[in-house]
This record gives sequence, structure tokens and C-alpha cells, in this order.
Amino acid sequence: MEDVEITKGMGFVTVKVSGDVGAVKAAIDSGKSLAISFNKFVSSKVIPRPAKSLDGFFHLDTEDKLEVNAKDEVKTLSKEKVKEVEDKNKAENEKKEEKVEKGSEIKNNLREKEVKIAETVKVESKEIKKTQSKKAQKIQRTLRQVSSDIMFIARVVGNVVATRKNDTLVGYKLMIIQPINAKGEKVRNESVAADYVGAGIGELVLVGSGSSVRVEDDRKSSVIDLAIIGIIDDLIV
Repeated sequence: MEDVEITKGMGFVTVKVSGDVGAVKAAIDSGKSLAISFNKFVSSKVIPRPAKSLDGFFHLDTEDKLEVNAKDEVKTLSKEKVKEVEDKNKAENEKKEEKVEKGSEIKNNLREKEVKIAETVKVESKEIKKTQSKKAQKIQRTLRQVSSDIMFIARVVGNVVATRKNDTLVGYKLMIIQPINAKGEKVRNESVAADYVGAGIGELVLVGSGSSVRVEDDRKSSVIDLAIIGIIDDLIV
């Protein structure tokens, strides 16, 4: 037997035999009978004296066969390698896309949390400011109430002449008073007070303030906020 060639496509096999014509014919007949028994026979041909030019057509050198087989293997390996690389790149790209999606999702979640925290802080700040403002207003009202409804000691240091004044001040002398402590020391700046008791300059007086000096019916609508309500004869400390 000279050669066995596996043809491309259809899965056929070509068996090539060379030698003496009689021996070749006997070998072909034997192979033909065996192939027919398996129902695999296609055709056979004996060429008694082939032309020399057909040698290259029917017979490949060993090196040529190796080269052809190597090229086929390279093509097969190249295709497999390319597919392997493509599959690997596809898997890596899918992982990258998944990481990017997860990263974007995490960033979005963080932004949402930051916005919620900022809104919560803003609302709480407003509530705190509102509460503080209410407390401050309440304290201020209390202080004004306390400070406006007290009595203190003062010395009359002068009087005020006003030809034009509010109608509720008509009939009252307006005296300049200097608030003092029990030791006779000044405690704050002078003020103007309406004189209810006829005090004179230089006298120690008791001064009332706020709503307490407007308790009488005829004084409820008055603009008076400070009034001399008593003349002090002596201070015992």
C-alpha cells in the first residue's frame, strides 16, 4: 500500500496502491470486496502504466504532507485560541460592566442617603431654631414683665417742662429721677417719671413702673410707664 488519504468533506478515504500491475489489481479487488461487505465502497481504478507527470498529483512527499497537516493544525489551533480569547474577553467585559453597575448603584445609594441626611438636618435645624426662638421670646416677655412691674429707689434731680404732651399726661408734673441703691449710689441713667405725690427736687422717692402705675380706672389708658408713688423719709439698712 502506497498511501491512505483522508479526503476533505463527506468523510471519504482514498487508498492508493502502487507496484506490479497484477499485485495491485489483486490488492484492489481484495479491498473492494471488503468495502462492499460493509456497504462502504465508492469506486476503484487501476492505472497500468501512469504517466510520470501524474506522480506529483497522486503522491505527496512526506515533507509536503507534514506541512499541510501542520497548516491544518495551526488553523484549528488558531480558531480555538481566537474563540478562547474572545470568550475570555467577553467574560472580563461582563465582569467590568457588572462592577461598573454595582459602583453606580452604590454611588446612587450614597447620594440618596446624603440627600436624606441633609434634608433631615435641615428640618431639625429649622425645628431647633423655631423652638429656640419661641423660648427666647418667652424669656424676653417674662423679663419685660418683671422689669416693667418693679419698684425702685430714686432721687429727684430735676423736672421737665413740656407745653405740648399727650392728653393722658395733662395734670401731672414730669420729674427727672436718678435711680440709686440703698447706699445712695447711682445704678443706671436718669429717667422721666410722672409725679403722683408732689415730690420736690432733691427728695428720695419710691418709683413704680409698668402696669402697676396704671391700676386706677382713670389711668388704665394712660401712656405713663414710670411714676413717683411715694416720698421716702428715711432709709434703714
